[in-house]
Amino acid sequence: MGRSMGARQTAALVRSALDMALQARAAQGVIFHTDRGSQYTALVFTRRCEQAGVRQSMGAMGSGFDNIFIERLWRLLR
Repeated sequence: MGRSMGARQTAALVRSALDMALQARAAQGVIFHTDRGSQYTALVFTRRCEQAGVRQSMGAMGSGFDNIFIERLWRLLR
């Protein structure tokens, strides 16, 4: 698992977390599931996923069910 923290959720921040996860594990067939936030759809992030062989999966538009657990984590961190 990769982690990265910052004042704003940017493509560079999530790319950093992805890079950390890729260094920690030499996994094959990885699926990275996210919401449709701009940091996950940014070209710099999608290209990094392609380079690493990571398949992107995104939740349905307007659906909050995918993010229940991460939203709970954000609440704890705040």
